[in-house]
Amino acid sequence: MFNLDHALAAWRRSLRFNRAFSRDDLDELETHLRDYIEALQSQGYSDEEAFHQALDRLGLRHDMETEYRKVRWTRPKRHQTLLNTLHWHAVMIKNYFKIALRTLYKEKSYAFINIFGLAVGLAVCLLLFLFVRNEWTYDQFHPKVGQLYRVNAVSAEEDGQLDDQGNTSHPLALAPALEAEVPGVEAAIRVRGFDYYIRHEQAEAISVRGTFVDPAFTTQFGFAMQAGDAASALNDPLNIVLSTSTADKLFGNIDPLGSQVSVHLNGSYVDFTVTGIIADPPGNSTIQFEALMPFAAYPMHYPDMQRNADNWNYSVVLTYLALREGLTADDVAPALADLYAKHYEDRLAYAREEYNLSADVVAGTFALRNMADIHLVETSDPTYSYILLGIALGILVIACINFMTLTIGRSARRAMEVGVRKAIGAQRGQLMAQFWGEAFMLTALALLLGLGLAVASLPVFNAVTDESLVWTGLFAPSVLIALLGLFAATGFIAGSYPALLLSRFRPIETLSNRLRLSGANGLTKGLVIVQFALSVFLMVSTLVMSAQMRHTQTMNLGFDKDHVVVIETFGMDGRGIVQKLEQTLASEPNVLGVTASGNSLGWRGSMGSRFTHEDRVYTVNMFTVESNYFDFFGIPFAEGRGFDVQRSADSTGAIIVNEALVRDFQEKDGALTNPIGEAIPHGRVPDAQIVGVVEDFHFNVLYQEVAPAMFALENYWGVNYVFVRLNPAAVPDALAATEAAWTAVVPDIPFQYQFLDDTMQRVYANDQQWSAIVRYASFFAIFIACLGLLGLATLTTARRTKELGIRKVLGASVSRLVGLVARDFLWLVVAGIAIAVPVGLIVMQRWLEDFAYRIELGPLLFIIGAVLALGLAASVVSLQAYRAARANPVESLRYE
Repeated sequence: MFNLDHALAAWRRSLRFNRAFSRDDLDELETHLRDYIEALQSQGYSDEEAFHQALDRLGLRHDMETEYRKVRWTRPKRHQTLLNTLHWHAVMIKNYFKIALRTLYKEKSYAFINIFGLAVGLAVCLLLFLFVRNEWTYDQFHPKVGQLYRVNAVSAEEDGQLDDQGNTSHPLALAPALEAEVPGVEAAIRVRGFDYYIRHEQAEAISVRGTFVDPAFTTQFGFAMQAGDAASALNDPLNIVLSTSTADKLFGNIDPLGSQVSVHLNGSYVDFTVTGIIADPPGNSTIQFEALMPFAAYPMHYPDMQRNADNWNYSVVLTYLALREGLTADDVAPALADLYAKHYEDRLAYAREEYNLSADVVAGTFALRNMADIHLVETSDPTYSYILLGIALGILVIACINFMTLTIGRSARRAMEVGVRKAIGAQRGQLMAQFWGEAFMLTALALLLGLGLAVASLPVFNAVTDESLVWTGLFAPSVLIALLGLFAATGFIAGSYPALLLSRFRPIETLSNRLRLSGANGLTKGLVIVQFALSVFLMVSTLVMSAQMRHTQTMNLGFDKDHVVVIETFGMDGRGIVQKLEQTLASEPNVLGVTASGNSLGWRGSMGSRFTHEDRVYTVNMFTVESNYFDFFGIPFAEGRGFDVQRSADSTGAIIVNEALVRDFQEKDGALTNPIGEAIPHGRVPDAQIVGVVEDFHFNVLYQEVAPAMFALENYWGVNYVFVRLNPAAVPDALAATEAAWTAVVPDIPFQYQFLDDTMQRVYANDQQWSAIVRYASFFAIFIACLGLLGLATLTTARRTKELGIRKVLGASVSRLVGLVARDFLWLVVAGIAIAVPVGLIVMQRWLEDFAYRIELGPLLFIIGAVLALGLAASVVSLQAYRAARANPVESLRYE
């Protein structure tokens, strides 16, 4: 009785003396034979008939070497029906699939490197794309986004061009004037937000972002009303609209509409009626709030607002406007310029004289910035988004290069398979389809694994980037389209080399071992160089960014910021609170001092005022401070004295300035050569006397040089920040004492604080965020590159096993063999470093230009990056080479 397994075994034995084929070759041939037998059996052939038919049709009788040189496949002469054609196509696809799975199973390490490397690259790429998509979709959720603009006041600079950013803070009177005097303005909306305390009945107050807005806010912007009427919710000065989260905190499951809440404004609680619930602003919204109050209530509770309601030099609010449908910013530009000229004639005259501008040059105007552009132009930087996309693409390229280099390395080992398939009639198109099919299958597996890794890593990524991205964003249409594009591009690129090159080989070359992959070696080397150039560039960038961040954290700012807590007093009697706290804490040994100011420290932008002196316009940062402010922060005086509360004139008529202000006066008109005793305007005092000059200290962020500043005891901006210095040896006790004193002084407001050095570092959060992203990206880039180098080194040492064995028998040491293998790879890494270092130098120099105080780029950071990359690559390659060199030479010589 015929036994198929016995017949196949006998067939193999008949070929055992044929040295043209290795055991792996015979395994491959048997696989093809079994697949063909299976197909014939499915058509009704018996085992014996199928066996002999397969041998005949495939030309796999014994005397294989001769037979393969003669065999030519001829198609069946009988007419094939459509069903038969489809059947054989299905058989072919099934065969391809089985071969791919067997190849993966047989070469597990290469399959792991290929799939895992691609998966990591795709996961990083997906996360970065999700982040960039979030950046690019800021404020796009507003239904009227094309009609919504924020107003900026821009003025001419020295070159006569209008500045790009301008001033975003405006007078209270601007919004009514826009609606009355600029045709095409549908609504103008003022926005002023601070943290306020709010409570329901006698429950403990909570801190929320309370924002005063004009009533049109709820209808013009795209924040969905969950309850209440959007058109009338803020019509009464004592109405309030709560966000969904705030309503839940205050009321739980109770319907809040019509209920009373109390908001702490200017030292006392004011009752408001809840008239609406509005959806929480999404994370990619420029405007953030937790409660909305009518703007009419703002001046009612703040006397300064009432006094300055018509003061066009008193700028305290953001102003947004909605244009009528069909109009653009250019349509209303002339009317905006007329409005600016009407109220700021003196500024225009000064700019024309100062910069010698002709009458036809616009020296200042109100400019409009579309809502969709605010974040990328002002808050973030679109350049960073493109950089991130470049990093994502770079990591994906590195992963694809891994795939290609490993595939090229395995090309010679698969050449026999190509020869067999061509000898039995396979067309080049079929072979190309097979190799691309395998590439796409691997890519699909990597994509699925990459999606899983991206979802699993999203919480960590959110922590690094300080975002609130959700995994469902990975399945948004734009992301799915990008995924499809990544899948197609990766599969096509990764499978292109074997599909286009291997399918071209002639059977006689592959079956007689005369195959030469001369171009493959050069291509592989070029790809490895590109890999490490990208990896080292990212590593060097990470080192430079980290060094700059350390510089900002450790730079001497000119004042002592350590162990200082900040307590905000917006909406309270800050000056009264700080005086009571000083008295209460005077006997507390672990509290070393208390002071207050209208401004915090380390903020971005300016809290300034413009004034004219001797026909020159000056912009100065105004600080309302306590008399002990400079002693508290250890700010030294260059000349003069500090404030003396015993002198009545110091409370209203004395000011202290910094050295930057003195320099500014001296450069513009030679004034203040002897500043002590000189009189210059300050706030509402036209001739305030300078009593002291302090050395420059960095009250702004380090992106800006120290700006002119003026300090006074007069309550010009209000006292909004209380500072308490704690004993570093007893911080918990000092905090407990401060909380007890706060509770005694302000019993109806919870004690909330932040450390000053923490709040100052948050200003650099954006750069720290980018630094962290690049740091992690560089780690994954170098990891993927080293993973590919490991696979390539493994393939190389496997091909050179016999050579290494012969060299070892002839007396070569292990270290010499390791060096022999390693040097072929390490010079490629050195070439990549040579490309990456100058590129990194140019890019990082441009990045550092944004900092007024920055590190000097020396060779050390670039040397460290190069040595790290070279060391990692050397470790990976040398380890694999060492394993091959340590192998028994007898086993090496038996190889193949």
